[in-house]
Amino acid sequence: MVIIIYVQIEPGGDMKILTIIVGSILFFIAIFSISINKDVIRGTSWVYYWDEEQRYADSLSFKDSIYMYYSYEVQQHFYGEYYLIDEFLFLEIRGEVWQYNFPKYVPDDPPKGIRQVAVITKNNLQFIKAQEINNSVWVDLDFKYNDTYIFRKSN
Repeated sequence: MVIIIYVQIEPGGDMKILTIIVGSILFFIAIFSISINKDVIRGTSWVYYWDEEQRYADSLSFKDSIYMYYSYEVQQHFYGEYYLIDEFLFLEIRGEVWQYNFPKYVPDDPPKGIRQVAVITKNNLQFIKAQEINNSVWVDLDFKYNDTYIFRKSN
């Protein structure tokens, strides 16, 4: 989304007020656009089948701001927070599902530092890269997802 704002300021005009107004408008537009995009995947489930008989699968499901992920390959359930920026879906891993279900047994500061980046279309979700946080900056990991690892929307 691109917004072009043209404002002519008279000599001696108050630039501080203009900055606050423009900043507020852009903030509300950004929040509104993210919430619209989040509504597209909230409450949905996605699946990737490892075999043609559909016996072995990875799955993703999205709630309000939390996602649940099952990995058939490692036989574990994970959870985390998700958010959208532009056309990219970011999945930040927070831990295993048992930690989500029993929060009193989890440290106060959940693990942070790994996220997956995906692109999402109407019925497909595909991971494109994994990242880790390094000195407060997200850095791409040297890992490539298989081009056929595409989740299909199941509901």
